[in-house]
Order: sequence, then C-alpha cells, then structure tokens
Amino acid sequence: MEIERNLIADNEAEDRGGGIAMIGFPDSISPVLVRNNIIVGNHASFNGGGVYQYVSPTRIINNTIHDNESLFGAGIYSGFTDPNTPVSIANNIIQDNT
Repeated sequence: MEIERNLIADNEAEDRGGGIAMIGFPDSISPVLVRNNIIVGNHASFNGGGVYQYVSPTRIINNTIHDNESLFGAGIYSGFTDPNTPVSIANNIIQDNT
C-alpha cells in the first residue's frame, strides 16, 4: 500500500491516528510506504496525532509532519515492529507537534 503526495490536514480521531492510522500484522498486508505527504493540523486524543504506525514493514520517508496533537507521539507514534520486517522513518520534517 502506498500513501503518496497528499495533503492530510485538519482531521480528528477519538483514539489514535488523527492523520494516518496504519494497523496490521506482517502477514495481513503488503508493505506500507508513506512518502512525500504534508500531514498538518491533525488531532488524536491518545496517540499518533499525525501518523499512527502499528504495522510492519513500513517506510515513512520525505514527509512534512507539523502542527499535529496527541497525548503520545504527536508527530509520529511508532508501535509494533518486527525485527524481520523493519520500520524506516527517514528524511522527514517533523516540527511543532504537541
């Protein structure tokens, strides 16, 4: 699955993943790529205001993630990882999240 070149803005989630929520297990979905998105102004009441990652393998690269809110991991909350299917978070601008 690819999430690429989107403006993801001003969304709310009651629990997790205000902007993007990725939940699954290695055998249940294909690898996830989140690339070249602007993720701004999203809110989750618990974790992952901008991005909630609980699936592996995942690559989160070249995104601008700012002005998101949550209790934990306001920009990115990275949960489940499997050592055999790594998560890569690289070359993102992550700023002004609360």
